[in-house]
Amino acid sequence: MGEDAFEVNSLRKPDWGDNPIQVELKSLVSYKDFKGLHFYDSKGNKIESERLRNGSMGIFGKRTYTVSFKLKKKVDKIVLAVDEWSDLEVVKVPFDFTIGAVL
Repeated sequence: MGEDAFEVNSLRKPDWGDNPIQVELKSLVSYKDFKGLHFYDSKGNKIESERLRNGSMGIFGKRTYTVSFKLKKKVDKIVLAVDEWSDLEVVKVPFDFTIGAVL
């Protein structure tokens, strides 16, 4: 698995709800590092999806991330499209606050 690659960890019927497919993706990068994840069928039609849950696990300084989606349409082939941030940057914003106890 490459650094920015996603691997299908599981593909099954969801435990609850009417959606026909639940897909869990695994990666070495968090899905939050991307602007969006979208699913398409083999004809290029967008499949409506809903993010279910996400998680991460680390050992020996290496972290693996998972994210699950429910798809609204059952298809034989799923194409994953990833929108990357083009202007993502860390910005430090100074702020001041005071905490006190009221008796």
